[in-house]
Amino acid sequence: MFKAKLQVVKALVQPGKTLDVGCGDKKYTVHLPNPIGVDAYKECDHIYSDPDIWMDARDLKFPSGMFDNVALFDVLEHIPEADVAIKEAWRVLRPNGILAITDPNDSMLFWVRLLCLRPAHAFRGRRTKKRKTEDSPGHIHKFDKDRLVELTSPFFKLEKVMRRGIFTGYRFRRIEVGS
Repeated sequence: MFKAKLQVVKALVQPGKTLDVGCGDKKYTVHLPNPIGVDAYKECDHIYSDPDIWMDARDLKFPSGMFDNVALFDVLEHIPEADVAIKEAWRVLRPNGILAITDPNDSMLFWVRLLCLRPAHAFRGRRTKKRKTEDSPGHIHKFDKDRLVELTSPFFKLEKVMRRGIFTGYRFRRIEVGS
């Protein structure tokens, strides 16, 4: 599964400097061009994080126009104010920069859990502070292509959708916004 997702991740970005927001353990970050990995959660019950810098996606402490790519790989669904994170990604991207997003397909993840792990795990919810139980740990949003296009449309244009197995990635091109 790692190789399939890695193919998607690599196909979404362009050469240049990359900011990987919500990098977690950086298993994809290291495969990106000139990467800097940031993450907001120092303590998380379902993933180990080892970013270059601890930073919130809604308040990126970088100068405007610093990056050629901003990656949000399986992270946007965890951010309470996803629209604020999208605006920050636009701000730190250079003109014509790329916003690369992957979003887990919960229905496909259910079948992976059922077929590859064990049936009891597929049906078990997880407790979090936000919701009592949920299908995927820490997810507070569910996105599909239409919802992502709507969320990003003031700042980005959808350029490419890529699928490999259960993984879907979206490549958005930064557009100029009138003052």
